[in-house]
Amino acid sequence: MKNNYLSSSDFEFHDDILDEFRDVLRKNGYPNNFIDKVIFFKSRNKNCNLPLTHRKYFSIPFIGRSTIIIRKFLQSLDEKICVSFRNYNTIRDNFFSKTKDRTSLLKDSGIVYMVECSDCPSVYVGETSQSLKKRISQHSNDVKNGIHSTAFSSHALENDHK
Repeated sequence: MKNNYLSSSDFEFHDDILDEFRDVLRKNGYPNNFIDKVIFFKSRNKNCNLPLTHRKYFSIPFIGRSTIIIRKFLQSLDEKICVSFRNYNTIRDNFFSKTKDRTSLLKDSGIVYMVECSDCPSVYVGETSQSLKKRISQHSNDVKNGIHSTAFSSHALENDHK
């Protein structure tokens, strides 16, 4: 936060900004040793000391020493790159799924489906806005009742396929 204020202001105002920042921290009950650490902290990532508008931020999961090597490599590609780390294995990730359970294929609607004839190599391709289970049931009923409403039922009835 301190760096954001400083990078968006002219150098001649930095002392006033730091004094104001120090006062805000004191008024909020922070101990002096903590305030000094915050005020005099310099990021080890030299790229993150650039003005805000000149930086490119990336967040990658921290998985050990190799992550630090990756950060150094990315920063060597462009001096404007600032890389931060995030947890990759959190309690939330372990207990809560980010995806919904899949619905049964038979309950899906608005799909394209294919039915192979069990008596010959013919194939029927259809599209339905209903659930697949309901549409297959309609095809079966059309064949049982002798109704030529689709190419599927016409093929089954004309070729005596049941």
